[in-house]
Amino acid sequence: LKDHLHLRAALAECGISITWFSCAREFFNTMMGAIVGHFNGYIHWKVLQCDISDTNIWMQIPKPEPEFIVPDWPKDKGPGWYPKQTGLLGDWGYGED
Repeated sequence: LKDHLHLRAALAECGISITWFSCAREFFNTMMGAIVGHFNGYIHWKVLQCDISDTNIWMQIPKPEPEFIVPDWPKDKGPGWYPKQTGLLGDWGYGED
């Protein structure tokens, strides 16, 4: 068997799985952030993330607390409002140049 290296990373950002989206607009906003992250990884470091899946695309939240994970829809906002979460692309340990 080949030797394997196990990696762990600690990040300053908090994120939740992209599968916790509350509406289609929030999902697509998060996906666009992940696509921009993938693009920037290639442009700046010539590295592509090889494992883009639902477990590696996260929505950035301010704190790991319930009101940020599943936000309430405010009653004073119109129908055009939605929670705008930044998309994060994680697990760069499988990146390839």
